[in-house]
Amino acid sequence: MKTEKRIPVQKMHADHLQWLNDLAFYKDALVVAENRLTDINKKNNQHAITAWVEHFQNQFLLQSRELNTLERGIRKSEKNMEKALAKFPAAFNEVLVNEHSYLKARVVIYAKLFKSLRAEFNKFSAKVM
Repeated sequence: MKTEKRIPVQKMHADHLQWLNDLAFYKDALVVAENRLTDINKKNNQHAITAWVEHFQNQFLLQSRELNTLERGIRKSEKNMEKALAKFPAAFNEVLVNEHSYLKARVVIYAKLFKSLRAEFNKFSAKVM
């Protein structure tokens, strides 16, 4: 992975906070979608609908697990940053920058996948409701 040359600690911290806020939004959106899916399942017992309900249940579960993993990774990175700064306040830390770049890429990918899943689910739910 290509390392960004220098990322100020304040920028990394601000990114962490933004990512955690984004993940909280996605977590809430998952709850709303799961509730809507439960309603769809109660109102429709057709086999074709049931298969789609199972598909979305599985996708929501996978998204939820990845969201939790990302959240833990961001919090761990924040703690690593705090520890590194306590030891060497002015030192450039390539490990932290690499970790930040990696998390950034994962958050971007998660957001794209989540938005795609949400669009697919909204299309489905509009069709069956």
